[in-house]
Amino acid sequence: GGGPGSGIHRSMDGGESWEKLTKGIPESNLGKIGLAISPFNRDVVYAAIELDRRTGGIFMSRDRGASWKKQSSAVSGATGPHYYQELVASPHHEGTLYLVDVYVQVSDDHGKNFRRLKEDLKHSDTHSINFRKDDPGYLLLGTDGGIYESFDLAENWRFIANLPLTQYYKVAVDDSEPFYFIYGGTQ
Repeated sequence: GGGPGSGIHRSMDGGESWEKLTKGIPESNLGKIGLAISPFNRDVVYAAIELDRRTGGIFMSRDRGASWKKQSSAVSGATGPHYYQELVASPHHEGTLYLVDVYVQVSDDHGKNFRRLKEDLKHSDTHSINFRKDDPGYLLLGTDGGIYESFDLAENWRFIANLPLTQYYKVAVDDSEPFYFIYGGTQ
């Protein structure tokens, strides 16, 4: 949920030293922060910032994080931004951002406005978004319900049904000998 001392830091020397970035960043309790660097201009950095557990917004820097401007009050997560906050910049469309959420949010104007990604016949709760370098219409999403791909920017989805996958919420072991057992609670 954040608190004193949390923030965005950058290193310009491979991690030898770090600088806390504060210009344009709210002075409230910062929580989970998702960062994305523009593939079109490495000086442009986006941040999805949780503030005070339930609010926040999308911020943009045009100078590698030295200063920030709030783009919108968009947050992700049905129970608050602490659950998601992953932010992904499209490698094919400049200024297009994907904010991971129960239903993915998409901005085509550097985070100023968001719309919902078309997700008909696709499981909700997306946690991973991937692209193909050679195909601007391709999306591959990892969700609580499995993996889905689209070849037409979310107009249609194909569920990848031949992968024996599950999502574990809890894993535990016992003290059996000579081999212990592993137990898992799944989605």
